[in-house]
Amino acid sequence: MAGKKKMAAGKLIIVYPTITAVTPTEIETGHTVQVTGAHFGLTAGPRDPNTMFGVNDVMIGGVLVRPRRWKDDIIEVEVPANAESGDVMVRLASSDPLPDGSCCAPVQYTVSNAVPLKLIPNIRVDPVSGPVGTKVVFLAKALVLRRESVTR
Repeated sequence: MAGKKKMAAGKLIIVYPTITAVTPTEIETGHTVQVTGAHFGLTAGPRDPNTMFGVNDVMIGGVLVRPRRWKDDIIEVEVPANAESGDVMVRLASSDPLPDGSCCAPVQYTVSNAVPLKLIPNIRVDPVSGPVGTKVVFLAKALVLRRESVTR
């Protein structure tokens, strides 16, 4: 061990993305949700889907959502029409070099904790106005109608 020194390099602290809140907790599709927390990273990464590197993203109810705004402690996403109620999770992509030094191993994700988000059915009425007796059509995704009798 002649001529070699050992030096302390300090502590290694591993941090994971953590969601502290999703605001609002109930929302219609097409509106913006804020995901607050820590350790999301400074950027979502490149937008080119053909890039060799992974892209950080958000999942809502199992549906991939591209962010509108991304900072280390807050992410804003628009809830897409195909999303369903479920967990919100932040995924950070990692693309590491292969053992031979070439690029790159398949993308792996570090996933945050899951926070629930309830989607409110978006209901449209057609027509929006008319004389008494006008037939009305309700348009919605996953609209459940129940017929109940009312007695007085």
